[in-house]
Amino acid sequence: MTDDLSQLLRQALKEVQIELSDMFDQNFERKSFFADAWKRTQRDPGVGSLMMRTGTLRRSIRSRINGNAIEWYSEHPGAALHNEEINHNYFTKS
Repeated sequence: MTDDLSQLLRQALKEVQIELSDMFDQNFERKSFFADAWKRTQRDPGVGSLMMRTGTLRRSIRSRINGNAIEWYSEHPGAALHNEEINHNYFTKS
């Protein structure tokens, strides 16, 4: 019975992982994190939106099942900048 329950939990996690991964991807189309709209950029470059200029950040988001949890991550350096709301100008030369 425990194997059946473990298998059921694993399948449920996989289904949630797929559904939420799609929702994370749709955030880029909505320009928001679910219901919270992304802040507008102070400088308008006139090309695309702040989070979708090249699409590399969007394509870099991955997920994995770790025990009984699902983790989303990205190795793209812009992901940490966005999540921590760090001012990009801090990292640029004057």
